[in-house]
Amino acid sequence: MWIKIIIIFLIIINISFAEMKGYIEAGRSIEDRFVFSEIGLKYNHKVWKLRNELYGGVLTWAEPADNWNSFRPYRVIYTFGSKAVYKNWYVRYRHFCNHAVYSSAIHKEKTDWLNNRWGDTMTSISIGLEF
Repeated sequence: MWIKIIIIFLIIINISFAEMKGYIEAGRSIEDRFVFSEIGLKYNHKVWKLRNELYGGVLTWAEPADNWNSFRPYRVIYTFGSKAVYKNWYVRYRHFCNHAVYSSAIHKEKTDWLNNRWGDTMTSISIGLEF
């Protein structure tokens, strides 16, 4: 019982020393009139010489209405990853998934929006060196 209490206490203390960052971004495609918005979070946690980064985000693409007062989303992309770093060497796990969004204002038939031209998902594990 005491071991569980000590482990929970150590986890809480470690979380309190972690660094959390985030971002919000919005923009427009240069080639056409589509717009996007993105939000992401990054959590850095360091224990001795090992640093772990957890991160994730959501990117949404939309078509603006004619008056630019509203938007018709058509694509949402999720990212999630974890990166463990030791002496500038790292192991990374990344997941990316790309989903079509149904919008009755854009899609005439219900089956049109199921097309996923850019692929559904990708998960990778990699090693690397920071310098």
